[in-house]
Amino acid sequence: VVGRNRSNVEFLYEEIFETAEYCHAGVTVPKTGCVVDVGSHIGMFSIYAKRMSPAVKIIAVEPMPELRRMYAANSALHGLDATLVPYGIGAESTTDTFTYYPEMSVLSGRGTDSRVQHEILESFIHHEFEAESRDLGDSYVDQLIADRLEFEQVDVTIRTLSQIIREYGIDHIDLLKIDVEGSELDALRGI
Repeated sequence: VVGRNRSNVEFLYEEIFETAEYCHAGVTVPKTGCVVDVGSHIGMFSIYAKRMSPAVKIIAVEPMPELRRMYAANSALHGLDATLVPYGIGAESTTDTFTYYPEMSVLSGRGTDSRVQHEILESFIHHEFEAESRDLGDSYVDQLIADRLEFEQVDVTIRTLSQIIREYGIDHIDLLKIDVEGSELDALRGI
Protein backbone atom coordinates (compact mmCIF):
# COMPACT_ATOMS: atom_id res chain seq x y z
CA VAL A 1 0.00 0.00 0.00
CA VAL A 2 1.32 3.42 -0.94
CA GLY A 3 1.23 5.86 1.96
CA ARG A 4 3.36 8.65 3.35
CA ASN A 5 3.40 7.48 6.96
CA ARG A 6 3.60 3.82 7.96
CA SER A 7 1.76 4.33 11.26
CA ASN A 8 -1.19 5.94 9.41
CA VAL A 9 -1.36 3.00 7.00
CA GLU A 10 -1.16 0.47 9.85
CA PHE A 11 -3.86 2.36 11.78
CA LEU A 12 -6.18 2.33 8.75
CA TYR A 13 -5.45 -1.35 8.04
CA GLU A 14 -6.31 -2.30 11.61
CA GLU A 15 -9.45 -0.12 11.65
CA ILE A 16 -10.77 -1.30 8.27
CA PHE A 17 -9.49 -4.85 7.77
CA GLU A 18 -8.94 -6.23 11.27
CA THR A 19 -11.71 -4.65 13.37
CA ALA A 20 -14.05 -3.88 10.43
CA GLU A 21 -15.03 -0.53 11.96
CA TYR A 22 -17.00 0.46 8.85
CA CYS A 23 -19.05 -2.74 8.81
CA HIS A 24 -20.96 -2.89 12.10
CA ALA A 25 -24.67 -3.15 12.85
CA GLY A 26 -25.45 -5.13 9.72
CA VAL A 27 -23.58 -2.86 7.27
CA THR A 28 -22.03 -4.93 4.49
CA VAL A 29 -20.33 -4.25 1.18
CA PRO A 30 -22.82 -5.12 -1.58
CA LYS A 31 -21.91 -7.96 -3.97
CA THR A 32 -22.50 -5.67 -6.96
CA GLY A 33 -23.56 -2.09 -7.40
CA CYS A 34 -22.02 1.21 -6.37
CA VAL A 35 -19.98 2.16 -3.32
CA VAL A 36 -19.36 5.88 -2.76
CA ASP A 37 -16.31 6.35 -0.54
CA VAL A 38 -16.37 9.94 0.77
CA GLY A 39 -13.09 10.82 2.48
CA SER A 40 -11.36 8.02 0.62
CA HIS A 41 -7.88 9.02 1.85
CA ILE A 42 -5.31 6.65 0.28
CA GLY A 43 -7.93 4.03 -0.59
CA MET A 44 -7.87 1.52 2.27
CA PHE A 45 -11.67 1.22 2.48
CA SER A 46 -11.91 1.04 -1.32
CA ILE A 47 -9.36 -1.82 -1.30
CA TYR A 48 -11.40 -3.55 1.41
CA ALA A 49 -14.65 -3.08 -0.52
CA LYS A 50 -13.13 -4.42 -3.74
CA ARG A 51 -11.72 -7.47 -1.92
CA MET A 52 -15.12 -8.18 -0.36
CA SER A 53 -16.96 -7.66 -3.66
CA PRO A 54 -14.80 -7.60 -6.82
CA ALA A 55 -17.77 -6.56 -9.01
CA VAL A 56 -18.56 -3.42 -7.04
CA LYS A 57 -18.14 -0.01 -8.72
CA ILE A 58 -16.29 2.56 -6.58
CA ILE A 59 -16.65 6.34 -6.63
CA ALA A 60 -13.91 7.75 -4.36
CA VAL A 61 -14.16 11.34 -3.12
CA GLU A 62 -10.93 12.89 -1.74
CA PRO A 63 -10.12 16.61 -1.64
CA MET A 64 -6.42 16.47 -0.66
CA PRO A 65 -4.13 16.39 -3.74
CA GLU A 66 -1.37 14.30 -2.12
CA LEU A 67 -3.87 11.75 -0.82
CA ARG A 68 -5.50 11.53 -4.28
CA ARG A 69 -2.09 10.75 -5.82
CA MET A 70 -1.56 7.96 -3.29
CA TYR A 71 -5.13 6.73 -3.87
CA ALA A 72 -4.43 6.60 -7.63
CA ALA A 73 -1.26 4.57 -7.00
CA ASN A 74 -3.12 2.17 -4.70
CA SER A 75 -5.96 1.94 -7.20
CA ALA A 76 -3.48 0.82 -9.87
CA LEU A 77 -1.72 -1.61 -7.51
CA HIS A 78 -4.96 -3.23 -6.37
CA GLY A 79 -7.02 -3.05 -9.57
CA LEU A 80 -9.71 -0.83 -8.10
CA ASP A 81 -10.68 0.86 -11.36
CA ALA A 82 -12.28 3.56 -9.21
CA THR A 83 -13.54 6.97 -10.27
CA LEU A 84 -11.58 9.53 -8.22
CA VAL A 85 -13.49 12.74 -7.43
CA PRO A 86 -11.36 15.79 -6.41
CA TYR A 87 -13.79 17.60 -4.10
CA GLY A 88 -14.70 18.03 -0.50
CA ILE A 89 -18.33 17.27 0.38
CA GLY A 90 -20.59 19.68 2.22
CA ALA A 91 -24.09 21.05 2.66
CA GLU A 92 -23.59 23.58 -0.12
CA SER A 93 -21.31 24.31 -3.03
CA THR A 94 -18.49 26.62 -1.97
CA THR A 95 -14.74 26.72 -1.38
CA ASP A 96 -13.09 26.34 1.99
CA THR A 97 -9.67 26.00 3.53
CA PHE A 98 -8.80 22.55 4.86
CA THR A 99 -6.00 21.73 7.27
CA TYR A 100 -3.75 19.00 5.89
CA TYR A 101 -1.36 17.18 8.20
CA PRO A 102 1.07 15.37 5.86
CA GLU A 103 2.48 13.19 8.66
CA MET A 104 -0.92 12.49 10.27
CA SER A 105 -3.18 12.72 7.27
CA VAL A 106 -5.94 10.76 9.01
CA LEU A 107 -6.54 13.92 11.11
CA SER A 108 -6.83 16.29 8.13
CA GLY A 109 -10.08 18.01 7.33
CA ARG A 110 -12.30 21.04 7.07
CA GLY A 111 -12.16 23.44 10.01
CA THR A 112 -9.82 21.19 11.95
CA ASP A 113 -9.38 22.29 15.58
CA SER A 114 -5.68 21.97 16.41
CA ARG A 115 -6.36 21.54 20.17
CA VAL A 116 -8.58 18.54 19.50
CA GLN A 117 -6.08 17.18 16.97
CA HIS A 118 -3.27 17.64 19.49
CA GLU A 119 -5.16 15.64 22.13
CA ILE A 120 -5.99 12.87 19.65
CA LEU A 121 -2.40 12.73 18.43
CA GLU A 122 -0.96 12.77 21.95
CA SER A 123 -3.15 9.80 22.87
CA PHE A 124 -2.20 8.01 19.63
CA ILE A 125 1.54 8.59 20.15
CA HIS A 126 1.47 7.58 23.80
CA HIS A 127 -0.27 4.37 22.75
CA GLU A 128 2.00 3.76 19.74
CA PHE A 129 5.23 4.50 21.59
CA GLU A 130 4.15 3.53 25.11
CA ALA A 131 7.46 2.04 26.24
CA GLU A 132 9.58 4.67 24.50
CA SER A 133 7.55 7.56 25.89
CA ARG A 134 8.03 6.25 29.45
CA ASP A 135 11.77 5.88 28.88
CA LEU A 136 12.35 9.10 26.93
CA GLY A 137 9.97 11.40 28.78
CA ASP A 138 7.43 14.01 27.83
CA SER A 139 9.85 16.19 25.83
CA TYR A 140 10.31 13.34 23.32
CA VAL A 141 6.56 12.92 22.97
CA ASP A 142 6.06 16.70 22.69
CA GLN A 143 8.63 16.88 19.86
CA LEU A 144 7.05 13.91 18.10
CA ILE A 145 3.64 15.59 18.33
CA ALA A 146 5.03 18.88 17.01
CA ASP A 147 6.61 17.05 14.06
CA ARG A 148 3.45 15.12 13.27
CA LEU A 149 1.20 18.19 13.59
CA GLU A 150 3.00 20.29 11.01
CA PHE A 151 0.28 21.29 8.58
CA GLU A 152 -0.57 23.02 5.33
CA GLN A 153 -3.67 25.00 4.47
CA VAL A 154 -5.28 23.74 1.25
CA ASP A 155 -8.07 25.55 -0.61
CA VAL A 156 -10.71 22.98 -1.52
CA THR A 157 -13.71 23.07 -3.82
CA ILE A 158 -16.77 21.82 -1.95
CA ARG A 159 -19.66 20.11 -3.72
CA THR A 160 -22.82 18.55 -2.34
CA LEU A 161 -23.39 14.81 -2.61
CA SER A 162 -26.35 15.57 -4.87
CA GLN A 163 -24.06 17.50 -7.22
CA ILE A 164 -21.58 14.58 -7.27
CA ILE A 165 -24.43 12.16 -8.01
CA ARG A 166 -25.53 14.28 -10.99
CA GLU A 167 -22.03 15.16 -12.24
CA TYR A 168 -20.80 11.56 -12.20
CA GLY A 169 -24.06 9.97 -13.42
CA ILE A 170 -24.61 7.85 -10.32
CA ASP A 171 -28.07 6.31 -10.68
CA HIS A 172 -28.04 4.60 -7.28
CA ILE A 173 -25.76 4.12 -4.27
CA ASP A 174 -25.65 0.73 -2.58
CA LEU A 175 -23.23 1.79 0.18
CA LEU A 176 -22.28 5.32 1.18
CA LYS A 177 -19.20 5.48 3.41
CA ILE A 178 -18.45 8.93 4.86
CA ASP A 179 -15.33 9.59 6.95
CA VAL A 180 -14.67 13.33 6.89
CA GLU A 181 -13.23 14.07 10.32
CA GLY A 182 -16.25 15.56 12.05
CA SER A 183 -18.01 17.03 9.00
CA GLU A 184 -20.23 13.99 8.35
CA LEU A 185 -23.50 15.75 9.16
CA ASP A 186 -22.57 18.65 6.86
CA ALA A 187 -21.88 16.12 4.10
CA LEU A 188 -25.26 14.45 4.62
CA ARG A 189 -27.05 17.78 4.50
CA GLY A 190 -25.90 18.05 0.88
CA ILE A 191 -28.18 15.25 -0.29
